[in-house]
Amino acid sequence: MASSSCSKIMEIPKLFLFTEGGIYSGGKYDKSFNYKVIPSKEEMTCYIWYGKLCLDKTEEKESRSFPITEEGHRDMVKWIEDTYLAAPCSDDYPESFFMEGTSVIP
Repeated sequence: MASSSCSKIMEIPKLFLFTEGGIYSGGKYDKSFNYKVIPSKEEMTCYIWYGKLCLDKTEEKESRSFPITEEGHRDMVKWIEDTYLAAPCSDDYPESFFMEGTSVIP
């Protein structure tokens, strides 16, 4: 079965989702790293932020816009991956959060 992600680091949808107007958010918990992609007719705006809060509740965030093309999508994926790889590890989440089969929800 083919992967739906175009990244080997995290789940990032292929271009088709964005050309159809789909919004997508994802991230990696080991660095409290989050991203959200919001497309319009001609471009995709990608937001990156850190922490446990959602985009709307986060004051410090970075954004870039990319054209909705194969090249723009490739550049966006590279920006997300490069930003993630450059980020330091975070201890925002309890160690038990990463243990398989262990719930941190009381």
